Amino acid sequence: MRYFKSFGLKLLVTTITLLSTFSVFYDADISKIFITISILTVVSFIIGDILILRKVSNTVATVLDLPFHLLLLWITGELLLAETTYEILSVSVFAAVLITSLEPFVHHMLEQSEKDFVTTLNNARFQTEISKELQERDEDK
Repeated sequence: MRYFKSFGLKLLVTTITLLSTFSVFYDADISKIFITISILTVVSFIIGDILILRKVSNTVATVLDLPFHLLLLWITGELLLAETTYEILSVSVFAAVLITSLEPFVHHMLEQSEKDFVTTLNNARFQTEISKELQERDEDK
């Protein structure tokens, strides 16, 4: 439940970027673009945002996202869309840079949802009470 906003933002960013880049620069079929969007969004969210972001900072995760997005776009583009490697690689680089430039916002939203989810303990000092029966019992021993 706490990942829905971040996943939705990532899906929106990926959809807008890939629809604009692959349809304008590559003239790709829209059904294949949506398959690429699905693969890229789900895989990069699970690996990049849930697994990697927990272990490193926002900046490091964003830097690691660029080659990861490029590799995923290039592989899915080669499998689904490619006529030539150069065309799909150039469009993949452009799309990966656009998606990665918006990743810090997704990471920030994800970190905020993590902070909101984790409950913090109140550091107030509590004094325990003791009954007279326990005091008397301890004194008798």
